[in-house]
Order: sequence, then C-alpha cells, then structure tokens
Amino acid sequence: VYGFHESASMLPTYASTLGCQVGQVPFKYLGAMIGASPRLLNFWNPLVTKVQRKIDNYDATGLSVAGRVVLLRAAVDSIPVYWFSLYKMPVCVIDLIDRMRRRFLWGYSANSPKKLHLLSWNKVCQTKEEGGLGLVSLKSRNNVFLAKWWWRAYCDRGCFWNNLMVNRYGHEWNFNLQGLNVKICSPIVKSILAVSQLPSMLPMLERSMFKWKVNSGSKVYFWEDVWLC
Repeated sequence: VYGFHESASMLPTYASTLGCQVGQVPFKYLGAMIGASPRLLNFWNPLVTKVQRKIDNYDATGLSVAGRVVLLRAAVDSIPVYWFSLYKMPVCVIDLIDRMRRRFLWGYSANSPKKLHLLSWNKVCQTKEEGGLGLVSLKSRNNVFLAKWWWRAYCDRGCFWNNLMVNRYGHEWNFNLQGLNVKICSPIVKSILAVSQLPSMLPMLERSMFKWKVNSGSKVYFWEDVWLC
C-alpha cells in the first residue's frame, strides 16, 4: 500500500488490514515512475536508459535504412507508450530521445564517421504519402495519448476508475476537465490538463466538440452535455 497525501503513521494500519506491505514513494509501475515530479529531468532517466539500451542492441551499420526504420517503429518507438499516456514529456527529453533515433536511422556508430542526413527530421516523421519515412513525432504521440484521457473521462462514465476520479476531483471530471483546479491535481492529471493549452489541441478538447446521442439517457447529462438531434 502506498500513501499519497496520507500520514505515514497510518500506512502500517492500512497494510495490516489489507494484508500487504507498506511501499515507498516514488515507485515503478509497468516501467514508469509513479509519485515523483515529471518536471525533473532525472525522473525520465529510466526511460532514456531503456531506449538507449534497446538501440545499442542493434548494429546500425549492418542494416539498410529500411531495416532501421522497421526496428525504430517496431522495437524502439513502442517503449515510451505507457509514459506518454501518463505524463507530459519535457522538450529536452524529447530532443534527447530524438537524437538517439536520428543517429540510429542514419547509421551512426562509435567507429564510423559522421553520416549525412538525407532528410530533415520533420520530413522523416511525416507519412510516406507525404514524402516521409513514416516515423512518428514523439511530441505529437505524447499529446495524442494524453488527449485520449479527455475522451475516456467523458465517455467512460460509471466505470470504477472514473468514479474514483469523480470522488477525488468532483463532478466536472465527467464533462468539463478545463474547469478543474490545477493546484489540487496530481502530476498525472496536470499532464492531462496541460494538453488543452496547446493551440493545436484546444479546438478538439472544447466541450462543444463532445456530442451525445441520448438513447436511453443513462450516461447523458441533461444540462451539461451537447445533444445530437
């Protein structure tokens, strides 16, 4: 059992009642750190280290560019997915991981000379139809994963996890995340709310963009939701 905003003296009592041990904060869950501030650079060290180790497992000089693209998409770019769904990644960390991806893509190694970049990184991260190589921008992926929580908060009404969030943050969690008091939110919720500050994401997260078919009416709020006629 872990205590957040709870007296440390009460944790042994809770652990004894539940038949478990007292854990220490921060802790690691599914590879991501829970309970620490994602604004600290050392918070991201486990992720950066894991990405570097994965890249070091492959000899970029022995692979074609197409082979490196496949490995980046299948083996490397999937590593940060869980982190992306919980935290807003700092720009400096995105730049660091992108530098690893670029070096691998263009065949860098400790014993080889500097390689020529045949395309700009922004072009590389475009779709093949747009002339890119189909790699995904880490910044865009991070924003999309966090924005999905807005959809889940509004559409998963009545689910156990959603009821817990309503009890913690109030009724607005189910229809108006922009109205939450950021000062009382956890680091994860702050990251979810931060997506709405981006000009590219704000229009998609407006309350008016979430429209409901009434059907039985069991999940629709009479006053707060926008109905489809």
